[in-house]
Amino acid sequence: MLENLFVQTLSVSVQATLLLLPLFFADRWLTRAFPSQARCFLWLVFSVRLLIPMTFAFPLSAGNATMQGSAGTISSSGSQVVYQQPDVLSQAFPASPVPTFDAPMEPFYEHLPLLEGLALVWVMGSICFLLTHIGFYLFHIRFLKKSAESGLGPEQSILLEQVRKDMHIRRDIPVRISSHAEGPMILGLFRPVLILPQMKLTQQQLTFIFRHELAHYRRHDLLMKWLFLFAQSVHWFNPLVHILAKKANLDLENACDDTVLKGKSRLYRKEYGTVLLEVLTEQSHRVPLSTGFSGKKKEMVRRFQNIVHPSPKRNGHVLIGCIAVALVLLTSSLNPASAQALNPSVLSQLKATHTTPEEQAATKALLAQCLEGSMFENYQPFRDLPLTDENYQRYEQAEESYCDLLRKYPENSQVYEYTSNPYFLLVDIQSLMSNGIFCCQTDQDRAEGCFRMIWMDFSDPTSLQVTDLGIAYPNKGRYLNENIQFIQQQSQQAYNIATRFGIDLSEYQKAYTGMYPAVIENDAINLGWSIQEQLKRLGPYKFEQFDRAHMMAYIHNDSTQGVILNADRSGIYAHYFEVPTIDERNQRKTLESQFPIIRSECQSS
Repeated sequence: MLENLFVQTLSVSVQATLLLLPLFFADRWLTRAFPSQARCFLWLVFSVRLLIPMTFAFPLSAGNATMQGSAGTISSSGSQVVYQQPDVLSQAFPASPVPTFDAPMEPFYEHLPLLEGLALVWVMGSICFLLTHIGFYLFHIRFLKKSAESGLGPEQSILLEQVRKDMHIRRDIPVRISSHAEGPMILGLFRPVLILPQMKLTQQQLTFIFRHELAHYRRHDLLMKWLFLFAQSVHWFNPLVHILAKKANLDLENACDDTVLKGKSRLYRKEYGTVLLEVLTEQSHRVPLSTGFSGKKKEMVRRFQNIVHPSPKRNGHVLIGCIAVALVLLTSSLNPASAQALNPSVLSQLKATHTTPEEQAATKALLAQCLEGSMFENYQPFRDLPLTDENYQRYEQAEESYCDLLRKYPENSQVYEYTSNPYFLLVDIQSLMSNGIFCCQTDQDRAEGCFRMIWMDFSDPTSLQVTDLGIAYPNKGRYLNENIQFIQQQSQQAYNIATRFGIDLSEYQKAYTGMYPAVIENDAINLGWSIQEQLKRLGPYKFEQFDRAHMMAYIHNDSTQGVILNADRSGIYAHYFEVPTIDERNQRKTLESQFPIIRSECQSS
């Protein structure tokens, strides 16, 4: 979700800032002690880390430590429900004592409704920042290329070719001269063009300019500038990231100078520096995402000193390695407890509930009353149990996988309310297995004090199995047991009818109610209404009594067709229906045309 991504990005930004601050204070020492190329790579490491919205938490205890990221949940999109044998539910839910609930974890955020607004502001700011810079870049590149003309003479072309061969650059980079260019620069990431100002340049000056700009191309500096821009866009709210980009661009120029001047004499360095200063004095502003350079007088003087009087530098590999390790550790284990608080599933639940710890405790107490007297008395919310990392992560992934399915409904639908109110995945505290009960509420359920119960089998993460157990009310657990018995009888009846018609139900997915993955994935919420309207108009089957509330519907695994199984006093029925695509259904006006019956079979009792 957007809020999760914002929280992870903010967390990484703040934690990286703690390491950037001392580096910026030590800028003079870094400049004197380490080569520009090492500093460039250091800023590159920071930019890459800032673009990864993921926080790793190393386990500190067996009870609650996890490793996660913004993308750390397993999605069950496209998962398929396998047909269950009639006695599965009774085997999965043994009777147990009444459960007790511990106090819930205190919410990490106090103003979660504000989080949505902040996340939206962050996204809009990032988009505006990026589009503004790209807009300026496109304007400049179009303006300069449009006003430029090919003006290299034969001698200058020969000189460029010689420099290109000396630098082992195979690509032929076109050169344009523009009266609007204030200095030499390379524009274009995929189709680079060397732009020269319209000024008199000697062969020596051109040699230095060609070597400098082609060194930028060879070092892929334009690609790095784009990377720094993306980091600025994502972290536009962090001023230190903008300082990082500024220092990185300056160090790119210094590293380019070092590349050109490697192994050269002091006289050569002085002449090179003189040419650069002459060119730089003509520039008043920098074209974004280009190799052109403009800076303050202080920066230009420091650059000239680095060119003419280079000081011996240390090898920067050790420094980069240490800082990179520190960056990863700092953004991972600075606050291990926050990893649990920032967990996407926990965050989404806290965001949804907007409840105090006391209110959540009352909700769990109500849930315990709904389970009392049922075969699920021994089940508790998995977050209240001392679990191993493996079990905790498996239950968390299963819960979020099913929530991801429910969130596919429109936000104004009743089913979507199940993810907007408190929800819990309950597991058996005596026999931890790969199944549990997903308990959730609509707004009306909360007002009436009841819960929707969904049994889930997640032993295979790619095939989430679901059974809708119905509504559970306080102090009426025996009715929940009766629901289980009815479901078992219904499953057995469906199996018997399918056998009579030669239908292999293992090739189908249950589509009884809107809580089933097959219904969600195929947007088949109106399936029962569509079939009921059609059966009213089927002449040969007027005697059939069809109960939509207790229908036995199945959608084939290929999502192209399905079957409704039914039985009454007169016989048994199998109605095969088409499952059109969502786009095709949107073009159909009547309800009965949404899932048209294509064939019907019946056998008398």
